[in-house]
Amino acid sequence: MQSVKIVEAVSKQTGTVIFLHGLGDAGTSFVPFAKVLQKQHPHLRFVFPTAQTLPITLNSGYPMPAWFDIKALDKLTNSIHDDEEGMMRSVAAVESLIEKEVKERGIKEERIVIGGFSQGCVISILTALRTRRDIAGVVSLSGWLPLSHKIEELTHPSAKNLAVFWGHGKDDAVTTSADGQQSCSLLQSIKGVNLPSVPTGTAFAKPGLRFESYEGLTHSLGDKEIRDLSEWLKYAVPA
Repeated sequence: MQSVKIVEAVSKQTGTVIFLHGLGDAGTSFVPFAKVLQKQHPHLRFVFPTAQTLPITLNSGYPMPAWFDIKALDKLTNSIHDDEEGMMRSVAAVESLIEKEVKERGIKEERIVIGGFSQGCVISILTALRTRRDIAGVVSLSGWLPLSHKIEELTHPSAKNLAVFWGHGKDDAVTTSADGQQSCSLLQSIKGVNLPSVPTGTAFAKPGLRFESYEGLTHSLGDKEIRDLSEWLKYAVPA
């Protein structure tokens, strides 16, 4: 990681959201996102790391902040050529942020949410499957499930209690809604992970997977998506 941007809780901190940006972005870009959510969740501290700069094959080797290298956008869920080394390096970095919240700030692991957008979604869902900690849940926005050819062997038993909020734009041309839906199906097929579908509009279920797709939304965050996420957070990490 290059740096970490913190948005402190407005009131006494009793929960944490660790959120990862997408390719070529920075953690500071999501400060307004935190400010919107803190209107209903003043007890949450937001942690926005910025990835290290890497040469990206997809962009002809041009270096930019990235959680891992990416070669192409087609067949994202067919992951035999995924940058596993880069992904695992980023997973370890997120694990270190979780450890800091628990050990240095005294936040219970079940009151920590991890999440991300696009590439950040990839690392957050992989971390949620890999971590030994029983976190509150994972927020996956406009991304996909990586390393699908071996994801079952990478999954820790603690993931059996996972809660997932997955948001995706129906008009996303970068990572398609179909990529998101296929990823959710793959998640639910992992042996030992009990991940029943949570109906649209249901605030929270643990374990459970809530998938929401949004009309007119491209590869970005949407107002309704953020409202739905805010409702989900009310139950995942209540005040």
